[in-house]
Amino acid sequence: MSDTPKTGAERRAWPRLKLDAEAILRVDAINDRVRSRILNASGNGLLLALPSPRPVGTRMRITVKIREPQYE
Repeated sequence: MSDTPKTGAERRAWPRLKLDAEAILRVDAINDRVRSRILNASGNGLLLALPSPRPVGTRMRITVKIREPQYE
């Protein structure tokens, strides 16, 4: 067994999946909606592209917008 700490993908319990979806956030008690993009997701969370960073632990309500399938 190695004493070297695990980094990156080695320490992840869930794989990260690339995703490109719109998210609408409501941050803390603020009723204003903030639009964002979801860049990737795993079993434990999302990576969001936010217009301004939020402190760790900020509570958010997230609505995910997934496009309708397009048929021809």
